[in-house]
Amino acid sequence: MIRREAIENYFRRLYPRLEDIRFLGFEGEDVKGYGYGEPVMVEIVVDGGRRRRFVISTVKEDRFGHEYISDRAGEILWSYKAFNKLPRHVKAVDVGYVSVDGELKSTRDFDEFYLVTEYVSGRLYKDFLFEISNLDRPREVDLELVDILVNYLVDIHSVKPEVDPWLYNRRIRDLVGHGECIMGIIDSYIWSDKKVINPSFLQEIEEKVVRWRWRLREYMDRLSIVHGDFHPWNILVDENLEIKVLDRSRGDYGEPADDVAALTINYIFISLLTKKGFEEPFKTLYRRFIEGYIDKTGDEDILRVIQPFYTWRALVVANPVWYPEMNREIRRKILEFASKVLDHEYITLDVIEELVS
Repeated sequence: MIRREAIENYFRRLYPRLEDIRFLGFEGEDVKGYGYGEPVMVEIVVDGGRRRRFVISTVKEDRFGHEYISDRAGEILWSYKAFNKLPRHVKAVDVGYVSVDGELKSTRDFDEFYLVTEYVSGRLYKDFLFEISNLDRPREVDLELVDILVNYLVDIHSVKPEVDPWLYNRRIRDLVGHGECIMGIIDSYIWSDKKVINPSFLQEIEEKVVRWRWRLREYMDRLSIVHGDFHPWNILVDENLEIKVLDRSRGDYGEPADDVAALTINYIFISLLTKKGFEEPFKTLYRRFIEGYIDKTGDEDILRVIQPFYTWRALVVANPVWYPEMNREIRRKILEFASKVLDHEYITLDVIEELVS
């Protein structure tokens, strides 16, 4: 709830000639047992007795798609733009945020938003992988980097946050239905100018994934700190083999298999691109990563939950929007893997190799 003092300060800045301010309740406010917002109604008196009423609303953190600050901010910002476009809708007069010191700050002139980050030099990890595409065995640096990346994920995944465990189900729901995840990526195959797959095949994948959503509900205790987009284009390596990561995505917490799948699918993908099959040295790197991760975490269950995350990442790397000129046979192998991996309740490394052979 916003502090009364902060609301008073806000209106006094907005109306320097403000004479009085009163906080009012809502008629029938005890009828509805639950609501997404937390509104406060205020009446102000300005200019010799002229009265105006305003409602200040926030969005509560809850399990209805409002778990993340981006969810709540997105709903508020959309409302400010959308309310005033609809005939006879109550008007939105301002939009803003509550600052760290509890004050109300306006951002009503917004159009689009931007982010500024530091610049970090280094080589993308994907460059190391393409470098070894003409080799039959990994270099020492490649083995060392696998161990560094394993240790990084082991460290962040070891943090089990003290938050609502239902966030796990939110992440699984996003995995299935978010525009950047499985259903959104499948849609892009349909609207892409380059038709590469039968829509019925994609529909079958969707139906399988929905069943996996229900299967994964029993794993809420796996909720961990995650990166969310841990692939070789988001990992920088400096001259001392220190890593920096880029573009963390889709919330603080999630399923550790998300990060493991995002990285290891690329050992398969880059091998298929450059060698036409899942070959050395990529097999060695893949096995070293998975076995190293399980050895350090003891997380055998990852082989029971990683399947739909592999499906998502496979749909991404085979996508005609990003890879329009991919060899047809390679694309077919990746897409068949995306579907067939879902048929295994428990996946082994041998089965993974068979599915992409």
